[in-house]
Amino acid sequence: MDQPIEITPENLVVKLAESPEERKRIYQFRYEVYIEEMGKNVEHDEKNKILKDDLDESGRVYYMEANGEIISTIRVNLFREGGFNDFIYQNCGIERLKKLNHCLSYTSKLMVTPRWRQSVVLGKLLNYIYSQARELGIKIDFCYCAPSLVAYYELLGYRRYKDNFIDPGVGYRIPMALLIEDVEYMRKTGSPFYRIARNLNNTQYEVDYFRKTFASDQYFVSSKVRNADYFWERFADHLHNQSLDLFKSMDRKQVDSFINRCTVISCKAGDSIIRTGDVGKEMFVILSGAAEVRKDINDKQVIVATFGKGQVFGEMAFLSNIKRTAEVVAINDLETLVLTQELFHTLLKQMPENCAQILLNLSSILCDRLRLSTELYLNTLGNQDET
Repeated sequence: MDQPIEITPENLVVKLAESPEERKRIYQFRYEVYIEEMGKNVEHDEKNKILKDDLDESGRVYYMEANGEIISTIRVNLFREGGFNDFIYQNCGIERLKKLNHCLSYTSKLMVTPRWRQSVVLGKLLNYIYSQARELGIKIDFCYCAPSLVAYYELLGYRRYKDNFIDPGVGYRIPMALLIEDVEYMRKTGSPFYRIARNLNNTQYEVDYFRKTFASDQYFVSSKVRNADYFWERFADHLHNQSLDLFKSMDRKQVDSFINRCTVISCKAGDSIIRTGDVGKEMFVILSGAAEVRKDINDKQVIVATFGKGQVFGEMAFLSNIKRTAEVVAINDLETLVLTQELFHTLLKQMPENCAQILLNLSSILCDRLRLSTELYLNTLGNQDET
């Protein structure tokens, strides 16, 4: 029996799926990662255990193998090849970039099998896709992601540029764009694509056109580009006061070291930041604005709580990996700090004392909520006895 090949960065090769058999294997791999591992509630073929959608027909599907097994995949759709559906076209603001239709792409279905996520696989795959985009004449690549992944995409050089939206299959999503030839922005953000881009010819027209087109929208810049003065001028009054229970008993330096690793997102009034049944591993701290928690009780949607500045929501899924049990909707425009499980595990090793204090504060928050829920339940029972 042949021994498995020793996998090294040199023999990991990115391939373009060209046959129906290759694509079927990739669709099955997606199912294993997205449905079986992550528990995503998206449309799929349960009988054949495959995950595919309408964009696969026009998309370029790439993958990598190790010892004959698929370990990663990604899909790229080009606008000029009919690769965008109406949902992408509208929610990513493509209708506002008609002059650039010939050089737009949309990237999705990026997946890596668990045992390869801390390896060179992801970097090698993404660098290859960036190089392919340059060869194909792509100037702007779009994607959208969960709040928990914003910081990751920002490190790649993507930026937020318009309002967030709901994907019916996966929930609240943040649209992001990579200006393929904005080499200066890549340098500032530390994007790994900078090493490739700096050695190529880069034009400014598409970069300027994009910035001008979305200048009237709430325009985000990567937190790595912002200087500390700008950040604290905007958020210090939210983070350093007694209303922010998650950071109680922590001094300015401790909070700084933690906050600087998190992501801040802005939400519009009416946004469903969390939906019942969604899968999520992040929790949120409200910096400004307010949100209400809604539950379906006896076929009727009931407001069970309202959260304001400094309060936390989404903590149960963050701690226990359960599906969301309620919907959280922004009452007005709000800003929220996003803390992910992955980041917290990293920070536990780097700043254990800070994380221990946060866990203690989170326990106190949960105890208070349990007490209030118990009182509400007992009051309800008392009212029933009286009737």
